[in-house]
Amino acid sequence: MEIRGANIAWGDGQVLDLLDAANGPISIEDYAYALAYTCRWRGQTRSAGMRVFYGVAEHCWRGACAIMDASDGEAVDLALAFLGHEGDEVLFPDMAGPAKSLFPNFRETTKRIGQAVNSRFNFPDADPAALKMWDDRLLVTEKRDLMGHEASYLSADGSRMVDIGPLADIIQPFDHPDHAAISWLNLYYALGGRDHGE
Repeated sequence: MEIRGANIAWGDGQVLDLLDAANGPISIEDYAYALAYTCRWRGQTRSAGMRVFYGVAEHCWRGACAIMDASDGEAVDLALAFLGHEGDEVLFPDMAGPAKSLFPNFRETTKRIGQAVNSRFNFPDADPAALKMWDDRLLVTEKRDLMGHEASYLSADGSRMVDIGPLADIIQPFDHPDHAAISWLNLYYALGGRDHGE
């Protein structure tokens, strides 16, 4: 196998062209496991005093579950969109938000490719403000439960956003990334998601 240009090695001996990701050899299982094995917070997460793995798939699953709970199960499109809101991290690392500004065009390029991957699986469009609010709620909950920080959100200019509160339940991470991938997939299908070509 020869890898050139924007191609990367993919599972089962395949090659994925980052510039044509929507037509690449990505299954919904590939998507879920890529997120499940990508850690958040650069691996600096702890629970009950012990280091723990906390992946992007678990973040997405927890947020989607919280959306469904808060809406009495009626916000299916928003929950499904939340499951896929980190689509760029299927192919790229979970880089800390403040660090992205150090790499010109990184955010725009990865988001564009992530949107192409998401289009393959027909993730619904959702209100960006609603997605951001739920993402922020997960962020402050993760800070509280896994990082030992005060459950507050500081914007890029350092000002406190006090109107975003954490979730009530304490996060106890899955004991293995596979459990996060399976939970993500089960919820994806329960919400009406489907694999490409089905």
